[in-house]
Amino acid sequence: MAELQPINFTRGVPANESFPIAELIDAATAAFQHHGVAMMQYGPALGFAPLREWIAQWQGVQPSQVLTGNGSLELIEFLCRMMIRPGDIVFTESPTYDRTITLLRRHHAHVVGVPLEPDGPNMTALETALRKQTPKFFYLIPDFQNPRLAETVHATHV
Repeated sequence: MAELQPINFTRGVPANESFPIAELIDAATAAFQHHGVAMMQYGPALGFAPLREWIAQWQGVQPSQVLTGNGSLELIEFLCRMMIRPGDIVFTESPTYDRTITLLRRHHAHVVGVPLEPDGPNMTALETALRKQTPKFFYLIPDFQNPRLAETVHATHV
């Protein structure tokens, strides 16, 4: 019988087995061999150019459309500073990352929660919300959703 592994519901912590450690070691080694000095120096605010170029090619966009940061909260803060004005509407999944809600509210956005289904946002609720108001953006967590993350932190539901 296999040993049961607990699920860690700590805020924003993915499963340890999801980390591709061997591949990251190979990638880091190759990056330092080719760009070590540039990676160790202070760089441009938009991020390390070769990484932005690689991401742009991978996503089929221009490098000028790619911004890198040191974690999601830094990027959300950039987004808020550039896009949000007091009273603007932002949709989020509900539940969602409580620190994102805190940042949105700090920028005086009106946060509207769209309930989650097992496979993503409830599309009927999203359509209803869109008929009522147009958000500046819709904050989604595409790759790691903790189902109990924000049960005590709620956005205004549609």
